[in-house]
Amino acid sequence: MHHKGQIFSLDFIIAMTIIILFLALMINTAEIKTHEIKEGLLDKELQNKANSALLALSNGNYSCKMNNSNIAFSIDNTVLSSTSLTEIKEYLGLQKHKASIFIDNAELFSEEMGEEIFSVEVDVLECNNGISFSELQNCLEGSCGTQKKVLNIRVSR
Repeated sequence: MHHKGQIFSLDFIIAMTIIILFLALMINTAEIKTHEIKEGLLDKELQNKANSALLALSNGNYSCKMNNSNIAFSIDNTVLSSTSLTEIKEYLGLQKHKASIFIDNAELFSEEMGEEIFSVEVDVLECNNGISFSELQNCLEGSCGTQKKVLNIRVSR
C-alpha cells in the first residue's frame, strides 16, 4: 500500500485548488479595476466635452457682439434662435453626444439624454442683436436687469 503517496497527492490537490482560487480572485480584481479606470476616463471625457461646449457657446459665434467684437460669456438670442440643434452640436463638437441647452432653466434645445449626464453652467450676459457699450457698462456696474442669465449645457452619451 502507498498511503504516504495518497496523502501527498491530496495535499497537492488542496494546494492547487487554493492557488487557482487565489489566481481567479486576482484576475477578477484586476478586471474590476480596469473597468473602473475605463469608466473614469469616459466620465472625464464627458466632463471635458461639456466644459468645452460651454466655453465655445458663450465665447464664439453665438456670443453678443459690440462693434464687431465678441463679448466673453454672453449669448445672443437672435443668433442662437435662428440655429438648429444639429448646427450647434456640430459647432461645439458634440455630434456623437446628446446635448441640451437651457437659459435660466428655460429649454432652448433638448434631446433625450442617456444615463450618464454631465451638466455645467455659467452666468452669461444675454442680448438680442448685439449690445451697446452703455448696456455693457450698466451690467458691469451691477444693473444688468433681465440681461444676466444662467447658461446650462447638459451632455450625455
